[in-house]
Amino acid sequence: MSLIDFEDDEYGVDEAGASSSDQDNLFESPRTQNRLIGHLAQKKLIQDLFDKGQMPHAWILKGPSGIGKETFAFQFSKFLLSKGAKHSHKVEEQSMFGGLDLGVEPETDTSNNIPMSYDLKHPAIDRIHSSGHGDLLFLDVDDSSARQEIKVDQVRDAVRFLQKTSSEGGWRIVIINSADAMNSSAQNALLKVLEEPPSNTVLILVTSAVSRMLPTIRSRCRVLDFDKLSDPDMKELIATSNILEDSDIDLNKALAFAEGRFGYLRSFIEDQGFELFNYILEGLSSFPKIDRHAVFNIGQKINADRNNNRINRFLRLFEWWCENLIKHFVGIRSYTFITDEERSVVEALENYCESEKAVEALMNICEKLNQMHRDNSWASLDKQTLVLNAFINFENEFKKVK
Repeated sequence: MSLIDFEDDEYGVDEAGASSSDQDNLFESPRTQNRLIGHLAQKKLIQDLFDKGQMPHAWILKGPSGIGKETFAFQFSKFLLSKGAKHSHKVEEQSMFGGLDLGVEPETDTSNNIPMSYDLKHPAIDRIHSSGHGDLLFLDVDDSSARQEIKVDQVRDAVRFLQKTSSEGGWRIVIINSADAMNSSAQNALLKVLEEPPSNTVLILVTSAVSRMLPTIRSRCRVLDFDKLSDPDMKELIATSNILEDSDIDLNKALAFAEGRFGYLRSFIEDQGFELFNYILEGLSSFPKIDRHAVFNIGQKINADRNNNRINRFLRLFEWWCENLIKHFVGIRSYTFITDEERSVVEALENYCESEKAVEALMNICEKLNQMHRDNSWASLDKQTLVLNAFINFENEFKKVK
């Protein structure tokens, strides 16, 4: 396990590398966190390339959602921006391997050799936390918008940002979170800065679906793979956050549910995920028949949310649960039930048809749920109708394979 460390002993760095004063703020937003559990190999790679003066100008951080990639991107940015121009690269000296060899001697004192560490007292850190650093731009999807995408105008602004001179004489960085959500025009607009990158710039693309990005983008970026968090790392996060303190879920069930994705677990518990999960089980409690009246009432409850966040989470959670059921039916994982109601629903599915047929139905259900979310069907339908359609689709797909 690896944790972000700080370069100044005044912050009470303990033997694990964490600042004792930072413990209470461990689970702030990715922008403001100064501690990151796990992903040691990725940190070492960044540190090594930085020390050698071989920093690629464009990165793709790819891996499952909920494991800390966005947090890593911000801490990568803090690391670079707190170093200034000392190790900035020159694009024309890029090597054939995507690195840059300026003959820079490696630094030997990097906060007790903890990779990608930075001084928390550096003035750049506070400006990053307050979204006020002139050399860092962050783009993401607006979850409340009708179309879940990053538009071409946003990317053009990012390209112009990178082409400007650094306001502080060092690096200039753009982070694009959910980079796979860039529409085709936005992705094509990004190619210009990838083909002719300005000096001392770094573009960081964060994605959990790299296949949705253009091959020409992928080929021009250094790809950094991220894995799910290990059980020890997850236990550390759960224990430090006290996230299960007021929950009915015990530690073993939480680990099985999250599958190494703390962000999923946190969202499930803190963002009404448990309530939405119970709605799914309630709607399927009469399987193989769907109780239209019960589902209509569920739709009313979800419709009470005036923006689109709740229906968005409902669709994602429904799809995620069906994906887990597929793993269960093909024997990839032993299933850990979160509640007795879930056990009853899964047993009803097992008794309804053979495993192969259940997998076929669930794959079709996942595809349609994903399409409902990606195509923003909720933008043109009222939420009650959308919830009803999701459950009726579940019923119909299982009828087809019976």
